[in-house]
Amino acid sequence: RLFMPYLEASSGQVHVTSSVSGILPFFRAGLYTSTKHALNGFYKSLQQELLLKKSPVTVSIFSFGFIATDELKVLFSREARKIPDFALGDLEEAAQLMLAAAITRQEDVDYPWVANKIGRFIVTFTPSNKVLTYGVTYDKAVEASVETAKISKEMGYQRDNRI
Repeated sequence: RLFMPYLEASSGQVHVTSSVSGILPFFRAGLYTSTKHALNGFYKSLQQELLLKKSPVTVSIFSFGFIATDELKVLFSREARKIPDFALGDLEEAAQLMLAAAITRQEDVDYPWVANKIGRFIVTFTPSNKVLTYGVTYDKAVEASVETAKISKEMGYQRDNRI
């Protein structure tokens, strides 16, 4: 409420960097997924409130899946499984999408598009498919999760409480 008068006076924008985990449930990521669902829920509600009162302020929510960063490459280089190409986004392309959305005031940006849309479809139309693991078995997903945690620790990454 404190900033809203300033945002409205300047026809401002709110940009939210989220995750596909705010849309889809993911195996062994309950805490992370729940925080992203809360983030998306809050800002989707704000979008609706601003639209209803015809505010000049817009909210853009960026829901990213796997983005090919150096850290991700290192994490997955030791794993038996590989992220399918359709599920892996390019870092520069993600940045360009964010800039384009800022210019056009686009409300929602899903990237990589194919993986996010397929995931939304699966969750919406096949609710009995409870585990999204890109086609690997439950046991392999557990192995990969444990291995990823070990590699993250070796690289000096530690879990924290940031959203």
